[in-house]
Amino acid sequence: MPGIDNIMENPFRMETMLEYLAEHPDKRFAARAAHNVCSTLENKMDKWGETNRKFYNKLLNTAEYLAAKTTLSSFPSRMYLELTNACNLDCPMCGQSFFRGKRALLDPRVVNKLEPIYPYLDDLCLAGFGETLIHPHLKEIIYAIPSYVPTRIITNGLPLHEEIIDFLTGNLHSLWVSFEATDPETYQKIRGVDAYHRLLDQIRQLQETKERRGTDLPRLFFCFVAMQRNIHQLPAYIEQASKLGAEGVHVNFLTVFRDSLKEQSLYFDREKAEEYFEKARHVARSCNIELTLPSDNGSGGSSFFRCAEPWQFSYVSATGDIIPCCVYTYPLGNIYSTSFSKIWNNEAYQTFRHSVNSPRSRHQRCRRCIIDANRTRWDENRHFQLIDKKNRLIEEKQDA
Repeated sequence: MPGIDNIMENPFRMETMLEYLAEHPDKRFAARAAHNVCSTLENKMDKWGETNRKFYNKLLNTAEYLAAKTTLSSFPSRMYLELTNACNLDCPMCGQSFFRGKRALLDPRVVNKLEPIYPYLDDLCLAGFGETLIHPHLKEIIYAIPSYVPTRIITNGLPLHEEIIDFLTGNLHSLWVSFEATDPETYQKIRGVDAYHRLLDQIRQLQETKERRGTDLPRLFFCFVAMQRNIHQLPAYIEQASKLGAEGVHVNFLTVFRDSLKEQSLYFDREKAEEYFEKARHVARSCNIELTLPSDNGSGGSSFFRCAEPWQFSYVSATGDIIPCCVYTYPLGNIYSTSFSKIWNNEAYQTFRHSVNSPRSRHQRCRRCIIDANRTRWDENRHFQLIDKKNRLIEEKQDA
């Protein structure tokens, strides 16, 4: 491949080459070419420099994924750091309402153990299965993470009291508030508490604090779980988000984790959902607000989806377990006993990388993955993931 030895002088050319290889129909050719890219980048790692380290790491990471390497010289560019798996709410549509596992708080010292990874991260999300803002050492954790690391928190917003607003302002890059109603009654039915007006008041207080201090941080985004009960409110919700100063609204479908949620699923009322999605697009354009709807780019065909998560992403749970994504929840190591660098290339991680893109050995959870890019918006696996109280997936074919 001409010019490959000049990679360090032509990084953007290499980036374009990797994009080309990712779409190349001959996967064997793409893997061989990507392997050559890996060798070139690995041989010049000592010349990356502090300024360009993140960029070159992403190039190498992409090349290692395309080459299907299982032992990596690169590190993930995205990470979830789950501060707790406990929550202050018991929302019926969430697994929290029937999860009976061990509740845990992340030891703040884990933040320092992850320090070697920070220079490579584009996104460090301090969230997971629980409510991040209830961690008693949240302030200590926020201040311990270097300011150059892009950090965000996903929250239900109710613990957003004055003290938390005070230290998040200017220190957190983005705050994603998850609620899905435009009136107190709908909010209470979905979230189980009468706290709608309190939530909005706290959001306003955050925005006022940012304005008073002359900072845009944290940038504000809203998350909306779409279901039968609230889909008609989505257009007005976007207007409300704009008035509250949110930059964007991210919409996800309700995931049916148990039978009692089926009646709220939009899977059975697609025309209604699409109608309100179109209305929402119109409102978002008029309000100049970013709207992200459930993806519908999948072909719906039988083509095999190649997962990149075990190369590009890692999840640190509140118990210290390291898992490769948000779907496959079986631990590959534990940060309390082993460094992340050793876990990242241990036997369990290598085995998972080898099997995840193999049609024969791919795990059940991976076969039912809700983020499979080949799935259409109305693929049943995007709507139904029935699990038991031990968080084990129940194989059950749903009837449309």
